[in-house]
Amino acid sequence: MPTTGGYYFLTTDVTLNESWMPADGTSLCLNGHTLSAKNADKSIICITTNKSFNLCDCTGNGKISGNSAQNFSFGGGVTNYGTFNMYSGEISENSSI
Repeated sequence: MPTTGGYYFLTTDVTLNESWMPADGTSLCLNGHTLSAKNADKSIICITTNKSFNLCDCTGNGKISGNSAQNFSFGGGVTNYGTFNMYSGEISENSSI
């Protein structure tokens, strides 16, 4: 996943081993793909303090799904401490254990 702010499009499904903390000003289009994680310590996406993140899905069926967070203090899908704008897509089938 990108480490600098900008506009990005997924070109395939992505499974993360840890939470992704997007840089300030990052925009991600799911582009019909799934962003998931396998037992990440936190959520799939963690927006940190004073950061802004935009999520959309240009083609439909894109989702953030399939994570069981190991830390019950965080949601399995998206944790937000900054600014989170979601224009389309789906966040589903995530949990905290």
